[in-house]
Parts: sequence; structure tokens; C-alpha cells
Amino acid sequence: MVLVLSTREPKLSLLQFDAGKLWMFGAILIWAWYTLLLRAKPADVPQMVTLVASILVALAAMLVLLLIRGFEQPEVSGSTVLAVLYMAVFASALGFLFWSYGISVVGPEKGGQFVHLMPIFGSVLAVTLLGEEISVGLLAGAACVIAGIVLVNRRQEPVLQHSP
Repeated sequence: MVLVLSTREPKLSLLQFDAGKLWMFGAILIWAWYTLLLRAKPADVPQMVTLVASILVALAAMLVLLLIRGFEQPEVSGSTVLAVLYMAVFASALGFLFWSYGISVVGPEKGGQFVHLMPIFGSVLAVTLLGEEISVGLLAGAACVIAGIVLVNRRQEPVLQHSP
């Protein structure tokens, strides 16, 4: 939120609502719902079953969108195939397996808040690999995320009740 509010780029401003922001808002809601549903998953159901079920639901949703929008044959190169394979194996399959395992270990209440670290890791990768510049907004956003996680996870001392 800080990054969006602090940008000078009009396309990224919160004051301009476009389809991309609505899609992102929908994706956030669906991810939160998915994370909460992991709590209801029986312990004897393997993580791979959860992954395959997630993939099938996503494929069904994408098929509906494909039928609505139509299909254009994209140009396919070797680097495109490698990029898609990387996304399928590492970012999708392994990511979902690790996420599901983590949620099953610490629970959705604690684990769900760490999804907010993704933009920080993305920013670190953009700075180190792509040469992006570190901005005040980037640092402020990272500080807000880290402060929020620390505040939520701090141990609260029980309040002593004074007897009359």
C-alpha cells in the first residue's frame, strides 16, 4: 500500500481503479480463502492431493476465461518454454507444496501473515538481479510489513487483574 501511495506513476496510483487492481484484489481474496481452507484439510490427506486439486480448480477457471476471451497462438521460443517450466515446477508446484506444509505446521493464523513478505523478496531480487533502484517508498513498505509481522507475533504478557 505504501508503494502504491508513494508512486509518482499515475498508472499505479490508488486513485485510478482499473481491471488489474480488481484482479489483484480478487486474487488476494482467493488466496486468503485457500489458506483458511487448508485448516480444514484432514491430516491424512497428502499434500500432493491438495496440490493436484488446486491445479484442477485453476485449470477450470482458466478454461472459462479462455472461452470468454478467445485464444491466440503465441510465438513459442526455447526461452519461453524454459520460463514456463520454471514457473510450473518451482514457483507453482514446489511453492504450493511448501506453503501447504508450512500452513499445516504453524496454522493459517501465523503462516498467512508471511505472505506479506513476498513483495519484499521480489524487491530484493529486482534490486540484486535487475538493477532496480531502492526508493524511499520501497523501504517504507518493507518497514511496514516487517513491523506488522513483528507486532502480530510478539508475545503478549497476561494482564494482571487487581482484586479489590
